[in-house]
Amino acid sequence: AVDLRLTPYDLGAGSVATFGELVVNNADGRYDRLIGERVFKGQTLTVLRGEPTDAYSAFETWMKGTQEEPQAETGRLRVTLTSLGRRLDRPIITTVYSTSDFADLDPNVIGFNRPKMWGRVKGAEAFRVATCTWEIANHAITSADLTTAKTALGDLVCTSCRDLANGRFTAATSYADTEERLYIDAVGYDLHKPGEQIVSVCKDFGLSTSSDLDGAALQTLDTDRAVEIGFQVREGAVSEALDQIARSAFVDWYVDRNNVLGGRIRKRDAGNLVTNAGFESGTTGWSGNGATIARTTSLKFRGTASLEITKPTACSLGRAEYSGFGMTEGRTYIATALAAVVSETAANRLFSFTGNPPKMSSTSVTFGSASVTDGSL
Repeated sequence: AVDLRLTPYDLGAGSVATFGELVVNNADGRYDRLIGERVFKGQTLTVLRGEPTDAYSAFETWMKGTQEEPQAETGRLRVTLTSLGRRLDRPIITTVYSTSDFADLDPNVIGFNRPKMWGRVKGAEAFRVATCTWEIANHAITSADLTTAKTALGDLVCTSCRDLANGRFTAATSYADTEERLYIDAVGYDLHKPGEQIVSVCKDFGLSTSSDLDGAALQTLDTDRAVEIGFQVREGAVSEALDQIARSAFVDWYVDRNNVLGGRIRKRDAGNLVTNAGFESGTTGWSGNGATIARTTSLKFRGTASLEITKPTACSLGRAEYSGFGMTEGRTYIATALAAVVSETAANRLFSFTGNPPKMSSTSVTFGSASVTDGSL
């Protein structure tokens, strides 16, 4: 795989925090009574744009914003408009561990936020809420692998059963009074792709899938970025949870001018520039130079196949070549591959960029028994 280097903390598009203010002429006091009779905060305000001579039906929506309470001033009315992003600044966790919910709660976890979890998480944190009982998430979960339960020191714990409906499991009595937290592999909400996780987080927070979320954009996101991610959250704002999803999958979430939340692949991410990188389509796009190449299923890492390169003994250099993309000066590329040397003991070069790329930095790596320092990997 060859990818453009991405900085996981450099989100290309974030939510717009605020749209600004709408100032309305109120010199004649026409809006005074309206302010007293109606609640404006939280209501959607739509701003239309058009020419003074246009009919109202010809005006187009320019933006939508969520209103704060209007501020009446001398001769005018000031309405602050915020985007959906401001609403996402609220805490994602609203419940804490207390003895009113758990009579035998471990005193050391009183006041801690009760976690939520999406997708598959290895080593999810679990809190002891009663004798021999630990909670992984404050909601129903999909599964928990009881064979993976460990203490903070890594000691395996003998578990007995799962209470998936309540996000909990039970363990041996020997740990009842010694471990306030355990760690276990589990699946929270059975949602693994970034778009569906964004939808779930927002729905859990109370956003509407019909009016607040761009379902089509988020479905497209999952098609374009079909990766499996998982996370457990115990603190922070809703927006921070969305940031965590975005960083994990190299995607962006955003709120547009229509005050609708969507998602997209980062504009800086070109994805894997090598087509047929897994050789699922035979050797399409690849050629042999001084060697013969063939698709094989005897060795593979992902999928069902790999590429076998056979170099004649008399040939000093044999390789498989791919030339399906160009390189742009000023960009950094990452080349990765998994290779197995079946019957060769001499040093081998894994990658060599040739042709007409920009000048490459010299890289020293060791493969087999020799070092390569000429810019080839």
